[in-house]
Amino acid sequence: MFDFQQITGAEDSKQANFSSLCSRLILALHPKAKPVEGKGGDEGLDTFLGDFNGKVNAFQHKYFLEKLGKAQKRQILVSVETADSHHEVEVWTLMLPRDLNPTEIKWFDTLRKKYPHIQMDWWGKTKLQALLADNPRIARDFQPSPNVIVYVVQKEVDMKKATDQELADALRNVAGLSSAVTSVEAIQNVLLAAARDLRRRTVLRILIFGPGPSYSEFHAKRLEIREKLERLGHVVHFGEDVCTPDLLLRTGLNLSVAELLQARNYDYIVSLMVSPGTIGEVHDFAGRREFATRMLICIDANHQSGYSAHGVLRRFEGHNGRIDWFKYPIDLTDCHLATRVLDQIQKVAENKHWEQAVGPVPL
Repeated sequence: MFDFQQITGAEDSKQANFSSLCSRLILALHPKAKPVEGKGGDEGLDTFLGDFNGKVNAFQHKYFLEKLGKAQKRQILVSVETADSHHEVEVWTLMLPRDLNPTEIKWFDTLRKKYPHIQMDWWGKTKLQALLADNPRIARDFQPSPNVIVYVVQKEVDMKKATDQELADALRNVAGLSSAVTSVEAIQNVLLAAARDLRRRTVLRILIFGPGPSYSEFHAKRLEIREKLERLGHVVHFGEDVCTPDLLLRTGLNLSVAELLQARNYDYIVSLMVSPGTIGEVHDFAGRREFATRMLICIDANHQSGYSAHGVLRRFEGHNGRIDWFKYPIDLTDCHLATRVLDQIQKVAENKHWEQAVGPVPL
């Protein structure tokens, strides 16, 4: 069975990968279907059949794993309204990674009545699972492959008792290898290939908040941390490199709002809390669970009795945020701070490796 919670692929989000999967399934059924690039506005069509400037059968892909709340229903309604206002829609189909419950089905039927000129339908988990069973190649392209490393971890006791041939057979079953693979070297190559694949799929997007060049020691440490993380293959940005004055001018957003939106697009956030600006950023973000659980705050141990320490940082730790109380200047000059930051990022990466790898083992 396809696990929609673990969907992966070439796109940069689960929503985008789900949309791509839906388009592939529609194309398998209707080769003349056309996906729509939605970054500039999709006019209510994620994929469509027919004439874009005439009659169309429209498909809308919504990656809603939980029950439909007001916000999700509003998004669906807006999608229907947008499609209807831009096109002559004959059929409109909503595609979801879950089946609707009775209350949601009644709501959808009410929505149908508002658009009597459109034939409306929804395809949920059961329908998509059936289509994926008929198209296993599509399923494989969007589902993490079984991982040999996790199998070995889960079956550690059994592996100690297993003969070389039993181990080879187990790994062959998991990895889909030919019966010729029986040597230790070949099995090691399987593990290495699985590890490379995991690392490729678990590159972290890391955001580093911290002081600028006027705080020369800490700015130099930010540069050093960024360089070392990039060497490990991660994508690392400074906050000010993204939220530039030009971007703020073009968006018309307040800086705190822009940085909040920015932070939501990263897997992990590191803050060197040593300047007025970084203190403000911590007070904006640290008390919010959505950021605290993926954030490391580095702060001088001399401030452990200060206002932030007894206020927002306690809330931050209550949300399982991580604080590094460094000793100035020795932790900077002796690279202890950078080492601890890299160690924390490695732990985050390893946890993501596990999340990607865990799944039913086909044995």
